[in-house]
Amino acid sequence: MLEKEELDLLLDVSNSDVVSYSSELLKEEEIYLDLPKTLKTQRDSVNLADLKDCDFILLSKEQMLGKLARELCKKCKFEPKISVECRNIETVHELVKQGLGISFVPELYAKNNQDGLTNYAKITPFLPTRPISAIFSNKVKSKAFTRFLEILKDTLNKA
Repeated sequence: MLEKEELDLLLDVSNSDVVSYSSELLKEEEIYLDLPKTLKTQRDSVNLADLKDCDFILLSKEQMLGKLARELCKKCKFEPKISVECRNIETVHELVKQGLGISFVPELYAKNNQDGLTNYAKITPFLPTRPISAIFSNKVKSKAFTRFLEILKDTLNKA
């Protein structure tokens, strides 16, 4: 959509095309575990290795969060037992709510989906993050746009 100039701004991971687009890092977003209420773990942080026998609901390995989830499990010396693979985070969360497994969700998603039907926990022994960037055409950058990016960055980092 950026290519067709249907969008002025995209929030995503950085874009490798630095000729046509600019990327500005807005936030290093933490990744949390999304745990069903049926799981007895009710803490603010959980050691991922302790969950090696659980069923996992993951995004596809082509998606950044799906790839990151598999890498985190590998760092903890186990292969996740994937019960369901999805393509969108909302579906993942709905399946976790049904108690079908555990998953990984981005910080901003977790903070904006406090439905009380699952528990979010920080991942130990590491605190994984992913970059959230503003990606925009090199044609777009006005003073107003620059100010908008500053406000967006401040807002995201207060969330």
